[in-house]
Amino acid sequence: MDFADLERVLHSCVVDIDDSDADRTEKRQRRQRAQRDLEALLRSTEPTTEEAYRLALILSRAGPGDLSPLESAVDLARRAHRDGHPEAGLLVARCVDRLLYSEHKPQRYGTVRPTIAGETRLPSLDPGVTDAERAELGLPPAAQMLKEMEQANRDAARRVAEYGLPEGANLRRVYRPLRAAELAEQLTERSEGLWRDGDDIVFCWRGSASAVSVWFGIVMAMDRLDGTDLWVLVVRIRDLDRAAFSYRFLPDENQGWPGGEPSGTWRGPDAPPAPVVAQTLVGELRTVELDSAALGERRRLHVYLPPDHDRRNPVGVLYATDGRVSAELIEPQILAGRIPPIVSVGVPFGEDRGADRRAQEYLPGFHPEHFEAHRRFFVEEVSEWAEVELGVAAGRRFRSVFGVSNGAAFAAAMGVRHPEHFGTVIAFSLAITGAAPTWEPGEAPRHYLCAGSLEEGFERGTRHWAQIAGAAGAEVVERSWVSGHDPVMWDGELPRALEWTYGSRGRAG
Repeated sequence: MDFADLERVLHSCVVDIDDSDADRTEKRQRRQRAQRDLEALLRSTEPTTEEAYRLALILSRAGPGDLSPLESAVDLARRAHRDGHPEAGLLVARCVDRLLYSEHKPQRYGTVRPTIAGETRLPSLDPGVTDAERAELGLPPAAQMLKEMEQANRDAARRVAEYGLPEGANLRRVYRPLRAAELAEQLTERSEGLWRDGDDIVFCWRGSASAVSVWFGIVMAMDRLDGTDLWVLVVRIRDLDRAAFSYRFLPDENQGWPGGEPSGTWRGPDAPPAPVVAQTLVGELRTVELDSAALGERRRLHVYLPPDHDRRNPVGVLYATDGRVSAELIEPQILAGRIPPIVSVGVPFGEDRGADRRAQEYLPGFHPEHFEAHRRFFVEEVSEWAEVELGVAAGRRFRSVFGVSNGAAFAAAMGVRHPEHFGTVIAFSLAITGAAPTWEPGEAPRHYLCAGSLEEGFERGTRHWAQIAGAAGAEVVERSWVSGHDPVMWDGELPRALEWTYGSRGRAG
């Protein structure tokens, strides 16, 4: 086998969005074998400049969850760059940055640039990389790159202020002159707050910080008014009257997903009402530990038992990812008679151990071995334990699976792999979907799906899954909020999903 043969094999291993899980696994295995053959060939033969570049380009297209192709791509791209290939320097930079970005580390060159609400997210850069090193790879100075990105974002925000939201866009930054005195008057004695200004929301924070962002279902950077300690962000939201979101200000290093309680919640006059939340529970919460043969370790489970639960009288059960129990949302539905008593079992993912274990266990194709082990634990071991120890009903019509975000991808995958086990899939903010399911007639689980118009990729993914699940024979309810990737939406929609699943129809599938 020569380099041309390996190039053809590796090209045939690039994953397509319509590939089945079996196709993806088979391609991954073939690519791993081809990489081993490539390593052996490189020990005895030097590729030409063009061969090294083409092989690096194919390996750089590897999907998430397997970094070894990117590591091989860096080595080959460096060879091509050393030998003068005009595009290899940029490929080196992109592969190195993708490796660092996947590990949540500062990039060396800033070539991975995700977009949020139509603007480029300014990358966090390794300060040890010199402009001379950047130039050697054909990249502009870091300061120039950042300045150009900032200017492009500001120009886009000015266009929104002048012409309104672009067609198809639901959220954008607005740039317009603001006076410090007016902002301070709105804040009064507070250090943070938000208010509505026509079709816009103004976020404002006062204090000393090197950078401030605000999280409201997505994270966006704030701008400091020159000569003040006031930071501001103005956004325009389509259908603002229907919007509902929580928010939190993130000064300095706290630029990621926020922990703890939000600063507050904003609801438009036509937004869905807040759910009824139990302040104290009549039912019972339990935390138990279960030894898993599939995982080879002990895992903790969280359980909600409804009022007067008697394990001798089997009831329906909600199996939820991320350890969610949602007892405070479920119990009011039971006490109001909207749903019959049900048990909720929250199944957490494993400890990270230096990797994104949540993605590895929840996303099909991200890490096949960890996903498969968690699938067996979730479907086989947890269900068997719950039926024996908690007295929940067996049979697909009594079982539903629920998740949000990556957990929603897992819930959808379980509906594909185990329609005989789960009668209903409840999936909110589903971004990553697999190939189209092929259920037999009458086999498809029912689907209750929801996403927010402000979480662009998740909305697209959820809509896509609604279409292909429906086309494959599933009964689908698809709900949309004017919201972001936000517990306000998830908690607000879950009671409706439960009533649809277990309520007047009295069944989960």
